Order: sequence, then C-alpha cells, then structure tokens
Amino acid sequence: MKKLTEGNIYKTFILYAIPLVLSGLLTQAYNLIDTMIAGKFLGEDGLAAIGATSQFITFMSSVFWGYINGFSVYIARLFGAGDYERIRRGIYMHIMICTAASFVVSALTVIFHEPLFDLLNVSEEIREDTFRYFSVYMAGFFLFHMITNGTLLLSALGDSLFPFIMSMVSAVMNIVGNILSVTVFGLGVFGIALSSVISAGAVSVLYMLRFSHCFKALLPHSPRIKPSFSEAKEGLAYTLPTILQQSSLYLSGFVLSPMINVTGSAAIASYVVTSQVLTIHNAVYQNSARTVSNYTAQCLGSEYEAEEKRRRLRRGVKVGALQGVLLVLVILIPCMVFPEFIASMFFSEGSSSESVALAVIFLRFFLPFVLFNVINNLFHSFFRGVKAMNLLVISTVFASAMRIAVSFPLTNTYGINGFYGGMVIAWILEAVFVLILYRSGIWMPKELKIKK
Repeated sequence: MKKLTEGNIYKTFILYAIPLVLSGLLTQAYNLIDTMIAGKFLGEDGLAAIGATSQFITFMSSVFWGYINGFSVYIARLFGAGDYERIRRGIYMHIMICTAASFVVSALTVIFHEPLFDLLNVSEEIREDTFRYFSVYMAGFFLFHMITNGTLLLSALGDSLFPFIMSMVSAVMNIVGNILSVTVFGLGVFGIALSSVISAGAVSVLYMLRFSHCFKALLPHSPRIKPSFSEAKEGLAYTLPTILQQSSLYLSGFVLSPMINVTGSAAIASYVVTSQVLTIHNAVYQNSARTVSNYTAQCLGSEYEAEEKRRRLRRGVKVGALQGVLLVLVILIPCMVFPEFIASMFFSEGSSSESVALAVIFLRFFLPFVLFNVINNLFHSFFRGVKAMNLLVISTVFASAMRIAVSFPLTNTYGINGFYGGMVIAWILEAVFVLILYRSGIWMPKELKIKK
C-alpha cells in the first residue's frame, strides 16, 4: 500500500501504472482467449454465438464497473486522509451490495433470455449456442465483478502488484481450461464460458484473503464491523454518477448492436474480433488513467495547501496524458503495421475472406483514432478524482448521443465500417469537448479556487 502523492511523480506514476496495465491486459485475456479459441476451433458460428450478446453483457457490466470505479475513488480519498476504519467498513458494505445486485441481474437475464435475444436480433442458427454461452457466463457474473472489485479497491490503496499476480493466475487457468474444454472434452461455447467462471471463482477467493490481510495490517485491533448507512450515503456521491457515466458510455453500443446482428455471420465475427482488439487497447489506457484518478483523489484528501494541490493536480494530468499515449502506442503500432497477421490470429483457415478483410480494415484505418479516446478516458478519470461528477456524466452522455446520431445513418449506408466510423467521430468530438471543460477550470473544487 502506497500514497501516490509522495516521491518523484514520473517514477511513482510509471511504477504504479505498469502492474495495473499488465493486470488489465491479463484480465481482458478472458474474453480475448475465448474469442481466439472459438475462432480457431469453432469457426464463425462459434464467434457469432459469443459475440451476439457481447454488447448487452458489456452494458450490464458497465453499471457494476461504474459502481466499483466510483467507490474506489472514494476509498482512495479516505486512504489519502488516513481514515482506515471507514475504509474497512466501506469495502465490506460495498462488496455485499455488489454481490447481491449481480445475483439479481444474473437470474433475471437468464430467465428472460428469449425476449432479450429477440431484441438483439439473435438469429436462429446460433441461438442455441448463444444461450449455452450466455447462461453459464451470467451464472458467474458476480465472480467477474468480484475480480474487478479486488483490482480497483486494492489499487485505490496503492497496491497494483497483487492484482497483476492475480491476473496472471486467472489468465493461465483460463487458457488451460479453454483448451481442455474445447479440444479434449468437446464442450464448445459452453466449455469456454465454464472455464472462465471457474478461474474467476478461484481468483475471487484469493482476493478475499488479500483484503483480510490488508485490514489486519491497517487496523490490527479493529472492532467488529458495524455498517454505517451515513457513510454508505457519502460513497453514493461517487458511485451513482459513475454508474450513470459508465452505463451511458456503453449504452450506444447496446442500442446499435441489433443493427450488427442482422449483417450476417461474417460481419458479426469480424466485429467480435475487432472488439477484442479494441478492448486490449482500452485496458491499457483505462488502467493507466486509473493512476490519475487515484493520485487526484489522494491529493485532495491530503494536507497540502490549496495552491500546492492545484499545482500537483495539473501536473498529474500532464504526466498521465504522456504516460497513457506512450503505453498505448506500444500495442497500437504493431496492430497498424501488421493488421493481416493480427487478424489471422482469430480466424481459422476455413473462415471467409470477408471476415478477415473487415477486421484488417478496422486495424489499419479506424484503430489509430483510439488515441483520441486515450484523452477522453484520462479526463474521465480526472473528473472522477476531483469529484466533478456532473462533468463526467455530461461528457459521456454527449459522446454517446453523438455516436448514436452518427452511427445509424452511417451503418445503414456502409455496414460495419459505418458503425466504426460513427464510433471514431464520437471519440473526436468528445476529445474536443473534454479539453474545453478542463481548460475552463469549472472542474475545480470550491476549496481549491483562488479567492478574489
């Protein structure tokens, strides 16, 4: 556990961010490995079965990501202030609420899967396999978010190494489980989902043990936990706006997903592949930006004078932006230079040339614009850290509205490439918007504003 406001900022940021980024990459290996094995051994229909509900799963997950993300910033601020007893009580209540809510979501979505599949335009050819994958994945829904809880809450306490180790453990378990379930036991998409759930369960247990160790280190003689609803209400000031922000961020993809599901298996398979590549990039800059949100929250909770806090906050944004761009370029450049090779990793030899060609076009022409989203996510994290939740929500809703407005006509005209074009245009517009918000200074908390 470490306070990010101490020591050389460049060294602190990079040493803290690298394990987080690697952890994020390994965590995303769940879906990436699922996609690669499905593409290689189960063909386009296997890819389509996994991808048919991917936007819905991402949208529902975004609600929990938002809740966990917002709460982790609240914990980082308490950690900066040294209020360890409230941290212990808060994390306990948070995990109980998150687990109960995820159970409810899992049960409802599996029970009412038929109307959901109708809404998503899931074709009859892949409907059975889609349900096999979807039902098992949703049965373990709470376990996937238990891992997210572990990663974000420990990082709020300055521990980015343990999540990295857990990500390695889960990735190895998932790879072995997927290969065995598909190639040895012949379980198809059912086995792919099952191996992911099993590995998530094992890692969740290890995270719970880690939390117990952290609490004992911070509070060796702490009393029995007594829930505090007033403190829970204080945490909601961080979580509710972030839930709204995250859900609106992914709402556009969910709204547009029925348009993709009627374009045929080749386009769906290509979309599943490109989504996974984009997700890997997202994991890099989102986890890099997490350094900024935790640094910002710890800085505000510290005892520095207002002027010193302002200086540190602005410097944190500059260092965070530089770090995010450089880290993303490490994986972006190979994707741009070798798009055919990257795309071929996901498809079997019998896959249609159309699927591969669509994936290559995305990697070569659309993916480079992800650098605009690096800036967007950086300011999302910064606004969250300074508790400027209104700006966080406004900027995200703006981007989602722009994406929906632009993507509908472009997708109807140009198919999947039009869908990608709408996404890129929304990235660019939001980048301009958040820069204007930041330069205006309206994000600044009252206690930091210069008194005239």
